[in-house]
Amino acid sequence: MKRVFVFVTLLFAVGVVSPQDAPQDPQVGMKVVTAADGSMKVSVTNRSELSVTALTISAERTDENGKPRPYSRIYFDSITNANAYPEIRSEETRELKLGQAGPSANGEKYTSKIEAVIFEDGSTFGDDTAVDVILHAREFAWRSLMAVLKTVDAAKAKAVSKDELLRRLDDIQKTESDEARKDHSFSSVRPASLAFTSFKINLNMGGSDPVPAKRIDQISVHLLDLRFRLASSKPQIPGTEKTGDANEAAPKDFEIRLPPGTKSETVSVSYALRGAPGSGVAGYSTSLVPHPDVQVYKVPTILAGAPAYGLQVRVVETGCQVRLINIPELESSSGEADFECVKLPMMEFTGRIEPSDQLSVGDYRVRIMMSGVGPSIFFEVGLVNVESNGVFHAQITDYSGDPACGPTARGDGGILRFTVLPAKPGRKGFRLDAENSAADENGYLRPMPNYGGEVLFHVHAN
Repeated sequence: MKRVFVFVTLLFAVGVVSPQDAPQDPQVGMKVVTAADGSMKVSVTNRSELSVTALTISAERTDENGKPRPYSRIYFDSITNANAYPEIRSEETRELKLGQAGPSANGEKYTSKIEAVIFEDGSTFGDDTAVDVILHAREFAWRSLMAVLKTVDAAKAKAVSKDELLRRLDDIQKTESDEARKDHSFSSVRPASLAFTSFKINLNMGGSDPVPAKRIDQISVHLLDLRFRLASSKPQIPGTEKTGDANEAAPKDFEIRLPPGTKSETVSVSYALRGAPGSGVAGYSTSLVPHPDVQVYKVPTILAGAPAYGLQVRVVETGCQVRLINIPELESSSGEADFECVKLPMMEFTGRIEPSDQLSVGDYRVRIMMSGVGPSIFFEVGLVNVESNGVFHAQITDYSGDPACGPTARGDGGILRFTVLPAKPGRKGFRLDAENSAADENGYLRPMPNYGGEVLFHVHAN
């Protein structure tokens, strides 16, 4: 079924090429404009009453001889990759990067078109073949995901070793890769590959040790979330008809609205989801991928394949108070919150690492992280170079007066952690311990407006 009242406006920029109007459609307006930096972006405005869950946009350039050449393509699907590409709500405008224009030849022209749009109710707009490509990619992801979940369920029912579980997942991954190579449609999300990588990283145990079912459940959270999104997506994916999720609508994302003029790529959003009390569902926390030119950040609210019970969000912008948003029960919440920057002072921080003879100028950097605030995820305060004498300088936000980080915060507030990272591969990083009146028993620094001058650091003794 096609929607007849949708209007999608596209705008993208092309180096120094003269602006050219692309062919117009009553339902779609596109205009090519010039941008000084040569970047190409597509500004998508959803005028429909429904959210857009997926779309494809293609662009091509025609040389001075009239020969067309494919230039770039955007493939966007909030079902298979909700963290990077949340759905585009009704009346929302979203800017998407299409590509980087190279040196332009005389007479070179760029054109673009929407190939396909899928809405939350399963209705579509655009070329049927292009729509089928998106739906085929979803079906591909579903089949691969079901094979992974069958394997991990079997490992929970009858314990297997870490090596054996990884071997089984690797077999599925190889099958998935072989199918993707034969099938030239989009397959941007490969559940078997993601699962194999995740289990390999997170199974911190001996290769011959049996993997506990509880540990498998903890690692499988994101797989269950993907199953829920795929099973409840429209149009329905073949094979999902008998799943319980097929009759449920995916819960709405929690929206964090940014004030006008905010550079959204400088805003860090992390969150922690909670299961219902007594449910036994383990919590899950992660961070959103930063995006430029967005007005709203959207936090997924699916936990272990079902709507989450509670949510905590932490929003950070340099020079601003940390914004903590605690939602005990998502079901009774408004589903949205505003972020306003409450300015904090900046401070000049100087540290000295001793001994410094193991440091080479330009070879090491110091990362400063804030810890112990909101969801159990660190956030970066600064990343600076180390001089050859072991001295480093950083301009950082003074969090001592922040209600979430200062000494009056719950749990005695936050702490600053310092780590030396090699700028080149092949070398190990190491933790630093501070010697200062503001340091705690672990060598971490409590936020202060002034540390009395240069702070001395020593390499942490393991």
